[in-house]
Amino acid sequence: MKKTPGEILASYVPELPDPFCAKLFRLILRCDAFGKRAKFVYNFDKKAMKGRQVLILADHASTDSYIWAVLGYPFVEPNVVMGYQNILQKGIFRLLLKVGVIPKKLFIPDVSTVRSILRLKKQGASFLLFPEGIQSMDGSTMPTNPATMQLVKKLGLDVVLVTSFGAYLNRPRFDSSYRHGPMEYRFDILFTKEDLEKMTADELYESYLARFRYNDFLENSRRGCVYKGRHKNAYGLDRILFVCPKCGKEFSLSVGDDSVVCACGSRVRVGGDYALHPSEPGFPFKRIDEWFRYERELIRCEVSKDGFSFSYPAEYLTLDYEVLGNDRCVKLGEGTVTIDRGSFRYDGTKNGETVSISVPISEMPSAPFVSGRANEFFWGEEYYRFVPKEEKKLSVKILLIVEELHKLTDPVWKEYSDDVYSR
Repeated sequence: MKKTPGEILASYVPELPDPFCAKLFRLILRCDAFGKRAKFVYNFDKKAMKGRQVLILADHASTDSYIWAVLGYPFVEPNVVMGYQNILQKGIFRLLLKVGVIPKKLFIPDVSTVRSILRLKKQGASFLLFPEGIQSMDGSTMPTNPATMQLVKKLGLDVVLVTSFGAYLNRPRFDSSYRHGPMEYRFDILFTKEDLEKMTADELYESYLARFRYNDFLENSRRGCVYKGRHKNAYGLDRILFVCPKCGKEFSLSVGDDSVVCACGSRVRVGGDYALHPSEPGFPFKRIDEWFRYERELIRCEVSKDGFSFSYPAEYLTLDYEVLGNDRCVKLGEGTVTIDRGSFRYDGTKNGETVSISVPISEMPSAPFVSGRANEFFWGEEYYRFVPKEEKKLSVKILLIVEELHKLTDPVWKEYSDDVYSR
């Protein structure tokens, strides 16, 4: 009997990239990148890097980050650490396995991932890893679990750092369509093997934080680059911007042509360079990332109140392991999600039966949103996706609620996260 994609992935053991398949994979990535502009800057001797076993740490400013990191670093064929759900892609599923992708489940300790990396390292593999875990929400650096540096030190490989400018502006989180404009990827030596021997994991982490930094909206406020696409740059912004700073209401924002408009009459035009141009004086933000961080602070205050609890009706979905397809899920049921300081809880149906599923907030650093309409996460071996039934754009608020509640249960993670957001 023919195996399903889920069964194939369950028994899959990553190996070194097949040379022919690796070349084919690069060709497919080049085709995908056709018509898009990216400038590569190398701050090292490129000839010296050819065939050199390395660990590549790349930012995740865009859904296309892995494309540019692979194309921009042709000196080795790395085993790419990839989100489990992203491997089940129609057309390239088996090719991804042939090039040795290493599956990783979102935000959970994945021992099998680490074992695969350590085993392949002994075979001479190089690796491409995205330490932020998920794509940036607002075009700036996301937190990295400091335990990543323990793996970096244990591997003992020269570490290449990849940071970008313009990647988010070309492919923002709030719109799946492409905008064309300047984009730059910079490749640096972050650590040598000798550095790893001399420095502690904490020292490596501090050095990493000092250099692993990007903020596309801030940088473009200096450069003034213009980005153009099928839609105006305001399109989709109401997926991540949900609070009007003038009237304070939530989910009263909509997008009209090139502007974000509130029901209260406030209007902010978004320029070709993504700068904000309010119709009235006194608007508090010049950049989109500033507006988004204002929303985070509001949620932080909201969840810190005694007895905080937030509920909403939702559909419950999971990955479809039977048939390949981009972002393919199946509905298991519907019910009510309740989030408080203790847990993320679902009470409803699953395959026609009444269930109650409770995930400790202490084990949920985030609940990433999917296309601004749902939230997803792994817990244990299971993949969960919850789609708000009444207000699809609610998912960005849910993400912020989970992240800020998690910080209340994990002071160490709060310190690391706040440090990143304040830089």
